[in-house]
Amino acid sequence: MASLISKDDFDGIYFIDTNNAGVQVMLQKYIDYIEAKYPIDVTDENESKVKEMYVGFTYFEYVRDTYNQNTPVGNVQQQIPNERTLDETKLIRAYNNAVDIYNELTGSELKYVTFLGI
Repeated sequence: MASLISKDDFDGIYFIDTNNAGVQVMLQKYIDYIEAKYPIDVTDENESKVKEMYVGFTYFEYVRDTYNQNTPVGNVQQQIPNERTLDETKLIRAYNNAVDIYNELTGSELKYVTFLGI
């Protein structure tokens, strides 16, 4: 089954630099994981909301997991262009907005994130 979202959906507020082929492969694994974890019946009426939800969940998981990399010499923080730091508030907002959409579409009561340690 084809993914509803792709690497091209990660621009604007939820920007992920996908110019590197390795990043594209890894990001697709996250997309597949999120779409399997939060299955939604997509209709013409809810397609844009479902895409927004998947982008938010995927952005949260990808950025949270790739901010620090485990290496043979220890835990290394990635170098962020222009010395930007991880915006934890933006990351949490991405997840919580996705939760709002998921709860609205499914009638579930998924919980919000208040810190990065989930």
